[in-house]
Amino acid sequence: MKTLFYGGNIITMAEPLYAEAVLIENDKILAVGSEAELRESADEFVDLQGKTMLPGFIDAHSHLTEYATCLREVALNGIDNFEDMKNAIQKHIAENNIPDGEWVIGRNYDHALFDGHKHPTKEQIDSIAPNHLLMIKHSSVHSGLVNERVIEKFNLTPETPVPAGARIVTENGKLTGELEEGALSMIRAKVPPVSIEQACKAHIKMQKYYASNGITTAQDGYLTSRMVEIYKRLYESGDLKLDIIGIPPKGQYEKLCEEMSELPSGIRARVGGIKYFLDGSPQLRTAWVRTPYLGGSGKDIGNPIHKDEDVIEAFRFAAEHKAQILIHSNGDGAVEQFLRCLEIVAKEYPVSKELRHVIIHGQLMGVDQLAKAKELGVIVSFFVAHTYHFADTHIRNLGKERGYKVSPTRSALENGVIFTFHQDAPVIEPDMLETVWCAANRITRDGVHLVGEEISVLDALRAITVNAAYQYFEEDKKGSIEVGKASDFVILDKNPLEVPKKTIRDIKVIATYKYGEKIYELERE
Repeated sequence: MKTLFYGGNIITMAEPLYAEAVLIENDKILAVGSEAELRESADEFVDLQGKTMLPGFIDAHSHLTEYATCLREVALNGIDNFEDMKNAIQKHIAENNIPDGEWVIGRNYDHALFDGHKHPTKEQIDSIAPNHLLMIKHSSVHSGLVNERVIEKFNLTPETPVPAGARIVTENGKLTGELEEGALSMIRAKVPPVSIEQACKAHIKMQKYYASNGITTAQDGYLTSRMVEIYKRLYESGDLKLDIIGIPPKGQYEKLCEEMSELPSGIRARVGGIKYFLDGSPQLRTAWVRTPYLGGSGKDIGNPIHKDEDVIEAFRFAAEHKAQILIHSNGDGAVEQFLRCLEIVAKEYPVSKELRHVIIHGQLMGVDQLAKAKELGVIVSFFVAHTYHFADTHIRNLGKERGYKVSPTRSALENGVIFTFHQDAPVIEPDMLETVWCAANRITRDGVHLVGEEISVLDALRAITVNAAYQYFEEDKKGSIEVGKASDFVILDKNPLEVPKKTIRDIKVIATYKYGEKIYELERE
């Protein structure tokens, strides 16, 4: 069955930029060109009715399965005071009839929105749900708050051993309830997972949510064996709709490659590289920076995680397996270590420059580091929506000069560095159009205009289409509307290249097609 799309603005993200019509057959694009010429070959017709069609958006970094499991948690997005946070959590407990002694988890809390930019006190935390095991995850997912029930259950003390770069926060020798980095991860690992059946139901819902944002390829940024089992079950039930790129940690890479290879042929899931971490979060001042944060001891440079020899070994491992490595590197200190170690390994293994290694986040990457990234063939996946969601905090922590340079996209463009965009969901919602708006406008929550690193809307769209396809070594399959590529499309109610750039995040996704199948359609009001 051949289907013709026509009657709207078709932005190909290729040359020429606009097309009159697109003819597809099942999962492939057969032809792009004149409606009159292609119409006689079509069996079915989709009239865009003046709407705008682009290639499906590609998620360059997120945690799809983790976000799916977050659906059972209480969302604290945008809450700016303790009483509202307390009320939201207590309402969640009551509505879900959570028994005493069970876990209660909040997510996307941001202390930077509170008066004084301070966390609640230990006494306040304990007052929220004294009969439950309470964990409140920070929006960065690099720290969190726990109550006394959790502290007692896991015997946490100031002397409890924690991973490198982690911290159990104390004040006057007593725990404050705040856990940073690996200290929080230790406790998160103790939370009993939902059943596979519940996880599959949540995954189906989350795939639809990603599709409602125009996303047709998504990433599971920390792949586990449990996720592989979820993919298998979803495939068998016919509910695996998106293409999923799994990124396992280095220590599990070989094992998970083997597990994924045993999945049924034709499944829309594969291993896409290796995950590694070099630092923490700039909001929490745990991102590794070259120049100390403001207002500290003068030696406050964040939390480096690995020594150079460990990072060099990771790049060697990637080279020997001819695998891409995606490394969480927020601060310019972490980026410097990334580039320094990769340059050493690239001399031993020239193939390293061809593996398209990825700096994930790159929030505080220095403009002076971009040329070296280009030389080493590095891709930067910017979390550019930090400019709106967190840049006011960055300015307080770093000062105006450095804070304004968060996610230096224009400089990356000028240096010829290929970059992609992501939302690191569940840190924020996987809203691609908001991300495009952020890159083009660079306006913070407080209305500050971060002048100097804005890019055009077209270049921002490239970051979530053609560039993201390139990051996944799929530039011959996805990312643009061209003959032979996948029939992955998103239909928008307005043309982002024609509306005022300040209105881009108000554009609605009307429909999303994956391999020619409509997997999302906006409900009519």
